[in-house]
Amino acid sequence: MSDCEDDYGKNNCIKLQSTLPGRMEYLYVDTPGYRADRIFIQHQIPVRFRRGECVKDGYEYVVVFCHFPKKREADFLTCMAQLERALLLEGHSDYRTACDELIGMLREAGQ
Repeated sequence: MSDCEDDYGKNNCIKLQSTLPGRMEYLYVDTPGYRADRIFIQHQIPVRFRRGECVKDGYEYVVVFCHFPKKREADFLTCMAQLERALLLEGHSDYRTACDELIGMLREAGQ
């Protein structure tokens, strides 16, 4: 794997403090059509969604809150890398910039 490939999926999600035993909680940036769902199904990850989603005016993306079994965290992160690759290939050339901005705002709000 090249250094370039290692960068995929690094900035489109945030690990949250989990309140559920044996579960991991994350938020991630997706399209309104929920492109990540197809990737989760492909990897057979039992992802559950919480707290609805957030939408920011001026962005064509949504921030989704989810949780899944702790033992599937590596698989989830693989899905996040695949999500980024898929969206870039599908013409979402602004995805990385949008992730940096949206995730940055959420990190600032959480401090």
